Amino acid sequence: MGYEDRDYFRPKPKFELSSAVSRGTLALIIVVAAGYISGLVIADTLSFAGSFASQGVRDFWAAAATEGRQAWWARQIFVLTASDIALWQQGAQFGGWKVLTSWMVAPGLISAVLDAIFIYFAGKALEEPLGTRRFLLLFVGACVVGNLLAAPADALLQFSRTQVVIMGCGPGIVACFTGLLWILPDQRSLGGWPLRRVIGVVIGVLLAINVAVALFSPGEIGLSATHLIWGAAFGALFMQVLRNAGKLPKVAAAASNEPWSNPGYLNSYSDEDPRAARLRERERKEAAKREAEEAKRRAAQAAEQAQLDAILEKISRTGITSLTRAEKKFLDDQSKRKKGGNSG
Repeated sequence: MGYEDRDYFRPKPKFELSSAVSRGTLALIIVVAAGYISGLVIADTLSFAGSFASQGVRDFWAAAATEGRQAWWARQIFVLTASDIALWQQGAQFGGWKVLTSWMVAPGLISAVLDAIFIYFAGKALEEPLGTRRFLLLFVGACVVGNLLAAPADALLQFSRTQVVIMGCGPGIVACFTGLLWILPDQRSLGGWPLRRVIGVVIGVLLAINVAVALFSPGEIGLSATHLIWGAAFGALFMQVLRNAGKLPKVAAAASNEPWSNPGYLNSYSDEDPRAARLRERERKEAAKREAEEAKRRAAQAAEQAQLDAILEKISRTGITSLTRAEKKFLDDQSKRKKGGNSG
């Protein structure tokens, strides 16, 4: 393999949408679609939040019961509400396990379609430079943590509502777009604006719209106002941890329409491939070890030569009979070593 074929001699990937859907992005789209269809079949409704809200009752569990066992099972499996975590609310019952499933099911059909579209674009932009494993960890982690933290926050913020429904993968989507701010190259976008600023404005608008719709929409049952905010915070923290660990990818400005060729390439904040850096560090340690051993060997030789010179000086002054047993043994060892070296 020539030196130009090694990873650390390859140019950095360009910031541009890849030509194909990566496996992590495709898996998320399938999970979200399958989750919504499963919820639809179980609950026999297109809108999980809307169907419960239409009952016009204050007891959310009673709303599920009036719709039959199907709705009850959907409530138990997918529909996370503030009272599932915020147990200080009246009539609250623990349902914390739903933070692991609620992100798979959107609260309505339109939300499910938009989630799939946003996952598609977020995955094409972020999965290839970040790597599939880290991309999925970022997305799913933001969904779980975002929905978990949103429950008590929404219970306090929307205390006047009968119930707050927290569903969908919005936190993961926002976390991915937030993560782009850490790896975007310094290039211009629409109207000459820096690409980072454009993405930042888009994220801010999405968060503002979500908060406004959640807080000011009518009805006793509403959607979460904070889960997207928690998702953005998780995305920022995740990327900062990668930066501090030296595993944040660096990409160059787009210059062509060719797809990136190496998923997860350059998972380092430096310009050098991590494997090359580890190899160079190992070689440095081995060289330092050899130098230390060589210095130790030279010091031992110098000590032996000094002792030999002292014994020879003693012989010249007082004769060989004046030597001690240890000095005679030392001379014998030196003589044998010298003969052995000459014969070799």
